[in-house]
Amino acid sequence: LSDAGGEPKSLVDRYRWHADLPFQILVLDKNDLAVSKRYELPARFFFHLGNAWEDEAGVIRLDAFLDDDATFAVKTARDLVLGTADAPLTPRPPLITLAPDGRAEMATLPGHGEFPRTDPRRVGHKHRFTYGVVENGIARWDWEQGRRERNVGEAGHLGYQPRMVAFVRRAAHSRGRVIHECEALRD
Repeated sequence: LSDAGGEPKSLVDRYRWHADLPFQILVLDKNDLAVSKRYELPARFFFHLGNAWEDEAGVIRLDAFLDDDATFAVKTARDLVLGTADAPLTPRPPLITLAPDGRAEMATLPGHGEFPRTDPRRVGHKHRFTYGVVENGIARWDWEQGRRERNVGEAGHLGYQPRMVAFVRRAAHSRGRVIHECEALRD
């Protein structure tokens, strides 16, 4: 994406998609913000990151929701919130693997969604589940089993990022509740 210029009505009105450019991921040194590694993948639109962690071999993994272009972010999402469209979510959930030797790969799970969330107790660490918004509900993607489970509510509602609530006195990250806020798109 780059600045399209002109007189914008909003920030997203200034975006212009460049399908010919790769999706780049920069790994920065936390102490001085210098780029320590640059990765390139096929062009994708990146909107939200779920979690990232590094294993003992130096392999970094990230989960996110990526789209083939910026249409969802600059048009469809706005139209959904305004109630002028009933378009499906199009971003898909990949697990992105960044190897120390510069190789980058994406393994995508089934389904579409947005606003990825991980249990806060697992942020920065390997995790099994990513939660996110799907049409009229939420879903849980299981990275170990390679599948998705959904809870679908009433049609015509837009959900927000799921929030995790841990059970008191229980340490396992699989224990707890998920709060899903949603709003009616039309009266």
